[in-house]
Amino acid sequence: MHRPDVPPGVAVNPARQAADASSVTERYRVPKLRVPAEIRTSAVAARPVFLFLNPSAEGHAGRERPSDLLNFGGHFLVVEDESGEIEFLNRDGTLTVTVAAELEGAIPTGAPASACRVAVVLHDGSTLEGEVRYQLPEAQRRLQDYLNADELFLPVRCDDGRVCLVNKRGVVRVVARSGEE
Repeated sequence: MHRPDVPPGVAVNPARQAADASSVTERYRVPKLRVPAEIRTSAVAARPVFLFLNPSAEGHAGRERPSDLLNFGGHFLVVEDESGEIEFLNRDGTLTVTVAAELEGAIPTGAPASACRVAVVLHDGSTLEGEVRYQLPEAQRRLQDYLNADELFLPVRCDDGRVCLVNKRGVVRVVARSGEE
């Protein structure tokens, strides 16, 4: 293969060429935070994986949260399985992603936050119970308003100290346990 930056007739060492390409790739690589998660697709039981988060978020101060990755990322999630193999999972086919609560962080201070205990029934018949917390303008603070927001994944804070990010497309119904609408 002829490289335009090398005069004709000059031999190029293929190993050196590969090393040059690798260093260019490394130069433009964005470092990511590798965080443990449990992922469940509609066809497979929950399994452990690692997600890759940016050290700084685009839409808020601090690092990227798993919900940022799921709600604002591309169509495919890059995950690493337990054996170290890299997979590309279709976001729409992902039913739940469960992470440690500290990875999701707290609701920002400022406007009053709402909280509601819920039972989330999924299309496979399983039910998740926990609390949803959200901040919306005063005229839109009902649970219904939050459920109808644009974000695809609903964070449910479970009693075991984890947050389960639930794909709304896999939800059959949400039952409010605290009298919310």
